[in-house]
Amino acid sequence: MLLWPDVHRIEGEFNGNALCVYLLRGPQATVLIDSGVPSTPDALIFPYLERVGVPPAEIAAVIVTHASADHFGGNAALRRAAPRVQIIAHRLDVDSITDVEHHLAENFADAARLGYPWPEVAFTSTRALFGPPVPVDWAAEDGEVIDLGDNWRITLLHTPGHTPGHLSVWDPRHRAIFIGDAILGAGVISLAGRPASPPPYFDADDYLNSIATVEALAPEYILATHYPVMSGGEVPAFLEESRAFVARCERALLELLAHAEALSFREAVEGLEARVGPPGATWRLTARAHLSRLVSQGRARAVEGPGYSVWVSSERGQA
Repeated sequence: MLLWPDVHRIEGEFNGNALCVYLLRGPQATVLIDSGVPSTPDALIFPYLERVGVPPAEIAAVIVTHASADHFGGNAALRRAAPRVQIIAHRLDVDSITDVEHHLAENFADAARLGYPWPEVAFTSTRALFGPPVPVDWAAEDGEVIDLGDNWRITLLHTPGHTPGHLSVWDPRHRAIFIGDAILGAGVISLAGRPASPPPYFDADDYLNSIATVEALAPEYILATHYPVMSGGEVPAFLEESRAFVARCERALLELLAHAEALSFREAVEGLEARVGPPGATWRLTARAHLSRLVSQGRARAVEGPGYSVWVSSERGQA
């Protein structure tokens, strides 16, 4: 799909959801944003490049927005087709992009320690999506610029929350921001139009700050991985929906704490899933983020429970 003469949205599908990567073709450099899952290059990217007359070897860099396997699993296939391609990611996500064991520990280990492990399929599916490990060539920082030529410069923005090192790409020429999964509304909607999963994030404050970062740019377009192109009034509406989701989670968790002597991690996850929705295993990440936020704000306390931590309302504890 041609968005502008120099920007392509390559649209695909994975597990019933949209999976889109983006091609920016400047006179000095051609850049791909994300590489999808291991099958995405052969099944989607290379056929699209052939149709539009772009040799794979022309791709100078792949900007990996973040350390979720459906965004970097195709790196090895791209490196085979374009041996000189640079893999770019934020330094805080490099280890989770290049080391599957680090990735599994960062994403899944806490839930087991807190008494509500992820289902085994989360581990097996992630290993399958990881693809052969490929080194990251450029461990980026916030604000670094890539010159595509002809006064077209894009900026790498650190937009953490969904992962610690999430990058978004700001394109001032088109007033467009490529957000990957940095902001997720009230959850991904499947291609069939059904809620597919809740927004997962590691840190709720970082997530809110990233919403504010994007909002401050006043983009005319938001270009995400799992959503249709958003423009005009859809942009502020999506940002507000994303902010409102965080507020709903916080209210729900405070209500759960107010009515429980002590709240286990499982009870927090299942309570948020029931009160906010949609269902999904990734509530484990979002629940952890909100519990940590309430503790840091002094609104809840973590105490030792029967084999694992439980949380109590600070107000209840003081009463």
